[in-house]
Amino acid sequence: MMSVVGQPQERKEMYPVLAEDLTRPEMYEDNWLTYQEVAITQLLNSVFDSADADPNAEQSPEDCRKRMLALYHEPTMPALHKRLQASLQYGALSIPKDLLTQTLRLKDDVGLRKKFLNLWTKSYDLNALRAAAETVIGRRISTPCRLSTGSTSSDDGSRVYRAERRAIEKFLDAFLIKNEDAVRVKSGAGSIASIARGDDDFGSQAWSWRRTALRSLMLALLLDRSKMTDAIPGCLFQTTSPHKTSVEVLHQLSHLLLPSLGDITRPLHHLSYKVEHAQYPLQEYTYHIGNIAIDLRDGITLTRLVELLLYPTSTQHVQPEKTVTIAMPTGELLTSDFTQKESWILSQHLKYPAIGRPQKVYNVQIALAALDSVRGIPNQVASGIRAEDIVDGHREKTLSLLWSLVGKCGLGSLVDWPQIVKETERFREQWYAHRDNYAERDLDSDSDESTSELTGMEYHKRLLLSWSRSIARLHGLRVTNLTTSFADPRILEVIVDRYLPADLTSGKLGFAAKLKAVGCSNSFIALFTPQHNSARSIPSRDFTLLTLSFLASRLIPLSIKHRAAYTIQRAYRQRLVRIRTSQRIVLMQLAHGCAVVAQTREKLVNAATVIQRRWKSILDARRCQLESDVLAFQALARGWAIRRWVRRITGGRVGGKEKVRRVRGGW
Repeated sequence: MMSVVGQPQERKEMYPVLAEDLTRPEMYEDNWLTYQEVAITQLLNSVFDSADADPNAEQSPEDCRKRMLALYHEPTMPALHKRLQASLQYGALSIPKDLLTQTLRLKDDVGLRKKFLNLWTKSYDLNALRAAAETVIGRRISTPCRLSTGSTSSDDGSRVYRAERRAIEKFLDAFLIKNEDAVRVKSGAGSIASIARGDDDFGSQAWSWRRTALRSLMLALLLDRSKMTDAIPGCLFQTTSPHKTSVEVLHQLSHLLLPSLGDITRPLHHLSYKVEHAQYPLQEYTYHIGNIAIDLRDGITLTRLVELLLYPTSTQHVQPEKTVTIAMPTGELLTSDFTQKESWILSQHLKYPAIGRPQKVYNVQIALAALDSVRGIPNQVASGIRAEDIVDGHREKTLSLLWSLVGKCGLGSLVDWPQIVKETERFREQWYAHRDNYAERDLDSDSDESTSELTGMEYHKRLLLSWSRSIARLHGLRVTNLTTSFADPRILEVIVDRYLPADLTSGKLGFAAKLKAVGCSNSFIALFTPQHNSARSIPSRDFTLLTLSFLASRLIPLSIKHRAAYTIQRAYRQRLVRIRTSQRIVLMQLAHGCAVVAQTREKLVNAATVIQRRWKSILDARRCQLESDVLAFQALARGWAIRRWVRRITGGRVGGKEKVRRVRGGW
């Protein structure tokens, strides 16, 4: 995190800005009005962005297809499919025989086939049409979707758009017109009975027409129900589409497929087939303010802003009254119902397009009349501004009206004030923890006025001042007011640095690049460029409040997400550490057991070695003794054998002669 403390002292200005609070900026600065216009434009555009944020806007084509599959497989859809199939063959939707040849020419007529395909690809949004067609047909389109390509170039985007449109047309032509997925199966007596009745016309023009009409009706119904259940983000129909309702699309299908039927909605209504979606021009309107003096003159953007701030969607279900009545200056009463699905409480009474001056005045009068009916708006603001002043582009009165509206209703919905209080306390604790001299705790103290005794706009001013002060003094800067203290651009820079990631603040990015990363517009960033700050300007209190409110609305949610991600990552890392520690303990226990087994085995091997060595020595001694005994026996045996052989050879003369004589003599 960047810190101003410890940085080299900047060169002192020759004529520094006064430290006192200057409440009249128009007496000191010529461009004070431009500064306020840029700041409030930035804040109001954030109001429109937050209101138009759709949770389904970033869903992938697969998620959209899954939502449609859930709708298409509801229990009522198979029964409706069978009723339509029976009506197309035998009922009110069937073709008379005399018009059979004139109607069943969609497959062969090139011009009629082109009209049929253009009805789908030039009316519906291609992403929604793609998902619905895949759901009804049960097959996928191989061409990648625009949402999954990630192309940022306009040429690449238009080329991918044309490729996707051609792929969808080829897909619809193959499966809605040519029926290339049809497979004929012949088996059993049932098919023989159907052939006998004449019902088996597989592959004929009548069969192909019924299949095309059935799938077309189911496709239109699925698209309508998907939009009515908010499964499709954004607009269902293209802005250039000649048809803006599902009923108009059904009538065009009837002209192409059922020209003799007339109003197709009447027989479909008897089959419980009903489409309701209608896309209004204001739903296609882009609510964005580029220049306050120009963009608010038609009253459309101003009325939408009043509508978002006075009647937010999140509070419509808790309104004590179900209707709101607005009294126009002409005496006309405009009544709106809160139970409607779309939050067009005031915009439904607008005259659009507002081409002439009377239409613009009427639209602005709706916004002013709605402000007059709300308690808490300063009476002098509402009564001192006429609709003609806004239409004529009166800058001061337009800015005064917007500031009163934002100050009364906008800040409460844009900024999370309880979170502001928590952030302020967190920064104060950080500052107290890093202070060595606690005697200086009264530096930039907030005890001059208790915020608990303030209400409304003054309460918001005090909270924003305390929040910016608690951040500034962490960096050695002093904030005492909302005017001259913020003439130093370092105040806003340290506020942005406190919440931006470290990889952005640790680099050499300028303040303008940091504001760009936050989401500020180019006109707002231009106020802080070097050419504007060559001589320090004195910002007005309103400009500072608008700037701080916008930064708080962007930075605090960003910090909450970052801290939540950091908490999750830290908990996950701790869990990984615990898992790895337990694994290491188990491995250590296993290693210890293996070591014990190895030591025991080594002891057994050593004991066996000693026993074997001793036994081998005993066997060697026995073998040596046996060898010596055998050698002695063999020597005696050989001597005895030799003596015996000699006696046998010599006939007893050698070694036995004297003995014979003695025996004879003895006789």
